[in-house]
Amino acid sequence: MINDTIKTAFPLYGIASTIAEQFIDSQKSSRDILQTNDESRINQELNRKKVETEILELEAKVAQELAISKRIESAEIVEIEEYFEGFGKGNLGVNYEEKSLKAGMSGEGRKVTKRIYRFTGFKD
Repeated sequence: MINDTIKTAFPLYGIASTIAEQFIDSQKSSRDILQTNDESRINQELNRKKVETEILELEAKVAQELAISKRIESAEIVEIEEYFEGFGKGNLGVNYEEKSLKAGMSGEGRKVTKRIYRFTGFKD
């Protein structure tokens, strides 16, 4: 669809355009299936779309990381500030006494993410 020469000359553009082409093709396929009103095919399409969305999300993250690394290579000055923290805890319990049954669960989570990239100038 998009000129292969452009994809070769600009690899990151090629990755992004490939992802965009996949998305457009998928949208057309989904519309066709939705118009059939076949519940079984629609459910299959829904499951396929969920998986496809996860794949496209991963591909987009890779494309983003590649773009950042290319910019790091070409920048004269690079400042990177990253904070990542993850925390999760859960509890599930059941307690049985003579005339009572108690069940409970709890969960707790915390996430801190911060990414700042500053690029200045270009290397000669």
